[in-house]
Amino acid sequence: TVPLLIEIFLDDDYANAHWAEQVLEYICEVNPKLVYPIFEFVAKGLDNCNGFLAWNTWKMITKLLPTDTEDKFESVKERFYDALASKTPAEFSIACDCAVSVFINKADEQKKLLDILKNSGEIAKEKVQLFLERIMNYKTKAENNC
Repeated sequence: TVPLLIEIFLDDDYANAHWAEQVLEYICEVNPKLVYPIFEFVAKGLDNCNGFLAWNTWKMITKLLPTDTEDKFESVKERFYDALASKTPAEFSIACDCAVSVFINKADEQKKLLDILKNSGEIAKEKVQLFLERIMNYKTKAENNC
């Protein structure tokens, strides 16, 4: 069923593609191992002509990061940084929300993430603050669980 959902997601019919994207995002969250083997097909969503579907692809990709044993994120990370530096508010907003997962799951990327966010400008100030709060909450929970 996951390959069929990917096929629908990559289709030009926005309504069906959006529905498939939502279902896939949920699957990526609750059982990322089902989707991770076809990471490359999910990443094709970044090329969708509909900007919102393309940007929402980051939600799926970053939910796969806890299972990224083959470092597949490497193939799209520069595009992620471009989205995170975007001057388009919606694109930046989605990327900023997804940056928490990158920060947590890709320790080698933390400095670059923080550098990009530090230079994101006034329009992004609230989103960057929310990102920092989420990171602090994550660290607090991790420390309490030790």
